[in-house]
Amino acid sequence: MEMKIRKATRKDEFLVKELIQHGQDRMRNMGNYSQWNNLERVWELAMLDLDRGECYLLEANREVLATFCLPIGKDPTYTYVEGGQWSYEGEYGTLHRIASKSEVKGIGRFIMDWAKSNCNALRIDTHEDNLPMIAVIEANEFRYVGTIYVEDGTPRRAYEWYRGMNKQDGVSQEL
Repeated sequence: MEMKIRKATRKDEFLVKELIQHGQDRMRNMGNYSQWNNLERVWELAMLDLDRGECYLLEANREVLATFCLPIGKDPTYTYVEGGQWSYEGEYGTLHRIASKSEVKGIGRFIMDWAKSNCNALRIDTHEDNLPMIAVIEANEFRYVGTIYVEDGTPRRAYEWYRGMNKQDGVSQEL
């Protein structure tokens, strides 16, 4: 299956919302009730990403399989890291709101490989109980940095990757 990534537009709004809803449903089915509780807010943020040209879709065989957002530049959420510090202080991209259809394997790796090919450094965060995403992040050589707090004050596990990072540095700490 050949996958490709393209920028989403407002014409894709329904698809983005559908994928995010699918992602929330999948998390609930796995017992993760702490992530994306305020689905309206998640959709609102995704629509802002669409308007700024920072929302993407992953397609294969003309079917949309996933969505994610990749803003480039300083993210205020990452200013303070509890229990650690960023190793890379230059410009970075931030992966947000990755949502996919659960039946297709390899989507997370494809998205992260694509983002790495388009950015010199990346940051990403996730809930402590989002074990599938933690596994994808760690399998893709991101380094655990510490805890950040998002706009509603809840904690997230924060990770970074940057070009030239020592592979040993990419091994994250145990949960």
